[in-house]
Amino acid sequence: MTHLTPRPLPRLLGVLFVFLFALLPLAAQQGKDFEDYNVKRGFEMLQNDEDQGEALKQFQTALEKNPRNGYAHFFIGLIHLDNDENGNALSAIDQALKYLPKKDKETLALAHSKRALVHLALADTTAALTDIGTAIRLAPDDRDYIQQRGDLYYEMERYDLSDRDYEQMQKLDKGNTYSYMGMGRNAVARKDYDRAIALFDHVVQLAPEYGQGYSFRAEAYLLRHEYPRAVEDCTTALSLMDDDIDHKAFQVFGILCDSAAAPLRARLKVLRNKEPNLPKWPLLLAALERVQMNYGRAVNYRLEAYALEPANSTTYNIAADLASLNLHEAALSWNARAGAGDSTDIDIPLQRAQQLIELRRYDEAKAALDRAQALDAENIRLYLLRSMVHRQQKHYEAAVEAMDMALSLNEEEAFLHDLRGRLLLRMGQKERAAADFRRELELEKTPDDYFVSPFALYFLGQPKAAAARMDSIMAKGDDEQAYNAACIYALCGNKQQALTYLERALKSRKYTDFDHIDTDTDLDGLRNDADFKALVKQYRDAWEAHLAAERKLLDPRATEGAKSESAADTSAKPAAQKTDKKATAAAPHGVSEIAFTHSGGVTQVPCTINGLPLHFVFDTGASEVTLSSVEAQFMFKNGYLKPSDVIGRRAYLTASGDVVEGTSVRLHSVTFGGLTLNNVRASITHSQDAPLLLGQSVLSRLGKVEIDNQANVIRITKK
Repeated sequence: MTHLTPRPLPRLLGVLFVFLFALLPLAAQQGKDFEDYNVKRGFEMLQNDEDQGEALKQFQTALEKNPRNGYAHFFIGLIHLDNDENGNALSAIDQALKYLPKKDKETLALAHSKRALVHLALADTTAALTDIGTAIRLAPDDRDYIQQRGDLYYEMERYDLSDRDYEQMQKLDKGNTYSYMGMGRNAVARKDYDRAIALFDHVVQLAPEYGQGYSFRAEAYLLRHEYPRAVEDCTTALSLMDDDIDHKAFQVFGILCDSAAAPLRARLKVLRNKEPNLPKWPLLLAALERVQMNYGRAVNYRLEAYALEPANSTTYNIAADLASLNLHEAALSWNARAGAGDSTDIDIPLQRAQQLIELRRYDEAKAALDRAQALDAENIRLYLLRSMVHRQQKHYEAAVEAMDMALSLNEEEAFLHDLRGRLLLRMGQKERAAADFRRELELEKTPDDYFVSPFALYFLGQPKAAAARMDSIMAKGDDEQAYNAACIYALCGNKQQALTYLERALKSRKYTDFDHIDTDTDLDGLRNDADFKALVKQYRDAWEAHLAAERKLLDPRATEGAKSESAADTSAKPAAQKTDKKATAAAPHGVSEIAFTHSGGVTQVPCTINGLPLHFVFDTGASEVTLSSVEAQFMFKNGYLKPSDVIGRRAYLTASGDVVEGTSVRLHSVTFGGLTLNNVRASITHSQDAPLLLGQSVLSRLGKVEIDNQANVIRITKK
């Protein structure tokens, strides 16, 4: 079920404390609990987004002095809620409601509202509705609580009650866009698309720069099969999107890529011409071409976007598209670049393993999987790929062991039971296999759930039931399952029906893995049939011709990286990295010269950190890399740093000899001149004015450092 987000929602504590900043001084005039030093200090720490653990200690200290301090209990509850600790959150908010001043209706209402969130996390909608209703009675003019209940009624499919709440919001504020968005969403759920469009029209009139008015209206047009209007609204929403992701726009875009590719492509090209410096348009065109299986064109658009804005995700997707073109060596080269840009993203070694499996380079694939495991040992795809390697090497016991681990992570995935059951059959362990197939049937109980259970019925000795269940799946008209239908009918000995579904799968290009068709044991009953051979050859030839045509369209940069490591470092890399090469003067072998400038008495050198262009102060007196809090916040906000990059807190030594405590992070890459350092530890200082400093501990990794002030170059003799 879709979730409406008509306005950007900051993370929980950010919203709460901005609201409480205005609310609680009023409450403090009515009672002194909030004036407690530790409560105020903890509140300030949360306001400033400081360490929650330290703030929690402040509130706990307040409770040691006065166990009846309702505000301390409330803040503790919010911290637990923010960390998904539902039991602790419920206990703390219960205590808060017991001790908060009865005359402080604003905070009491907020506490009931937040306890409702805990009840929802515990799947108790009745208690949640009771709490929200109490919040509304305490603060009848507060639209947020009415909205909260309206949204909950929507999730419960009580659209009449949801509409009533949104109408109440409109009485309080006729210009409130959320209420019209909510009613429009309810109309879509009722399939009343005319009313939905009228409501979204009103939203667009109220707020023409609000993207989700267009994206939700695009969905309504899409459901009415008015594709040109859906394309126009969807692309308008995408053009208005900034840092806040419009999930509805992307959802509609994904459907239009399949159902209205031609008008969508034309519109995206117009927007690309209008805004040639924005990478979003070539990236969206690349996504469209991938859906259309035009992988060569997709790669070219991604190269265009990469030249505008180098991004690791673009490199990763270039590798994926090249693999789809069967250019696996080139794909591996681009995957290596992605890995150099981000050594913490598990998808990169998993992608590499997949490509190496395609090339039957199993030892290298295992090494890539080992790297992935070091990043996240609880990733299901990791064990699926391990099982695939072992299965192709006919190491069936090891393959089953890998599937055991995958199922330990999610026992309720029916297809995992199917994969393990088939392996167990190969090993002759029929009873264990049957247990897996029976579990599939338990997991796929209703027609909406049916996916792999027809195979379970077949392997349990019920071929007629298997065919009947597959018929019920295919009656929905979904070609995605046509290949599975062909397999079921081949297993059941119905050649004509199997060939009909196989042609349907191949003609629609919902299945194009011809290498798997050659080895799929489900099709062994057709393997020597002349009609089967002719059908597969016809569509294989057409598919290979399509891929060959796409390969001819490729920008040469896409495959240059596969020639050699040196090529990967130079010509195949888009223009963004050539700036660094201009800064490096000609120098003897083993010596690098980096141009610098003097500014304010310090030596400044251009650099990129995790792909972000910056300038650092080159200082042999400091002990490591330091970032100011301003730089760090920007990098976290824009994805150049991730929460997983935080190492902890540590003391570091400045050039002046001062010892300062800061947050320690790992920088995946620091590039300057022609030199790159990976996995560099850095400290974030709490000073906003601190320069970006490259210190001695980092310089020593490069070699002997000499600053030539006459030539304005830094000369590094490599170790």
